[in-house]
Amino acid sequence: MPSFNLEEYGRLVAGLRAAGYALGPVTSEASLGSAPRMVFVRHDVDLHLRGVEQMARLEAEHDVRATYYVPLTLHFNLLYPENQEILCEICACGHEIGLHYDAAAYPSDPAAAQRHLEWEVALLSALCGTAVRTVCMHNPSIGGTDPFSESASYVNPGSSLFQKDCLYVSDSCRAWRDDSLLRCFSDSPPRRVLLNTHPELWLHGDVREPLEYVDKVLRVAGIQQNVEYFDAIQSMWVEHAARSRSAARERDLGDGGNSC
Repeated sequence: MPSFNLEEYGRLVAGLRAAGYALGPVTSEASLGSAPRMVFVRHDVDLHLRGVEQMARLEAEHDVRATYYVPLTLHFNLLYPENQEILCEICACGHEIGLHYDAAAYPSDPAAAQRHLEWEVALLSALCGTAVRTVCMHNPSIGGTDPFSESASYVNPGSSLFQKDCLYVSDSCRAWRDDSLLRCFSDSPPRRVLLNTHPELWLHGDVREPLEYVDKVLRVAGIQQNVEYFDAIQSMWVEHAARSRSAARERDLGDGGNSC
């Protein structure tokens, strides 16, 4: 099974193509008839967006288009200018953006939930400058029933369309659930494969143990934008004229000045 680093991911993509697979985004299901074997390339962005563009560039170098599912309700803010730029770069590499919705953040009423989904889709479409045509649920193993799995409006990789005769391969928690990916290189390869990876897990191959990766890589990356923001605030306070004047007044008072 591939190790978790970008070089290995590039080899995996090249190997799948050499094994006779066409690789494409989730919405390429409609064009399956022209390909005897198909890998739907799906990425769930769960932890942070910074750095994910590295995988998008690598795939573009291999002439591969993928679907990047990004959330609007997790801890990183897609409206933050740097994150918007990364989102636009992923699109510029030829990939499609899908909504990674968190059912826990949705109202329980089905009609209200549908309106909320449409609102998130519209916002994400505006951010990436292209219509969002696909959605998928965040944390399906603990999120309960998927309210939009069989949506008539959007392609959803959690739908029955992708459950039947389609091998599902996932790298959740930076561990392969099994070795079924190797079937793609066997004498009886599956015709359809849904390859679900989390790009953040592939960016630092020098840290191999999963829990160590959480502590040394993901935790640091997840808070880095906040650290940089408050470093900038601190620098601004140091240089701000009002703070200097306030400090001068306090010195004058300390030297016996009248506070009245």
